[in-house]
Amino acid sequence: MKGKAEPKQKTPDQLYPILKEIPVNSKQWKKHHIQTMMETFRNTSSVHMTAVCNIPNSLATCKNIILQWNSYTESNPHIAFQMDPYYIIFSFDNLNGNVAPAGWGASVAAVRLKVGQPTANAINSQVYHVPTLNEAEHFGGFMVGRHPGLHFTIISTAAVVSDFY
Repeated sequence: MKGKAEPKQKTPDQLYPILKEIPVNSKQWKKHHIQTMMETFRNTSSVHMTAVCNIPNSLATCKNIILQWNSYTESNPHIAFQMDPYYIIFSFDNLNGNVAPAGWGASVAAVRLKVGQPTANAINSQVYHVPTLNEAEHFGGFMVGRHPGLHFTIISTAAVVSDFY
């Protein structure tokens, strides 16, 4: 990876200029295709699959490549190991239903300052992309300290997360 870019949610239109150069069939992938996808997806916290797409074929290309990539990483654990992003998912159920508690935004901002950037990149108010397990545990613990009763789950996956909303 060139530099350490902060992972961000992207749209199919944003990914299309890179993904259009990748063969849809993973059996045709060369080493440079895999490296390109690793770098691209490592810098992508999730893909907004319901975003308005202005580039013809961007959504279809993105969906097809992501499906192939997710299958490829499942059958090639050495590639998945190199990706290994962490996601922390907070449950507000024990607090006040499915609504972020009062002061949630201030708590998130405070933990980012405490740990440093990049720490947690919001996918939404309950799901965050975090670069390391240590930072995920710290982030979750910090938030529980500020909001007792909060539950969180940490998952690790090489699969590209697709958002639909």
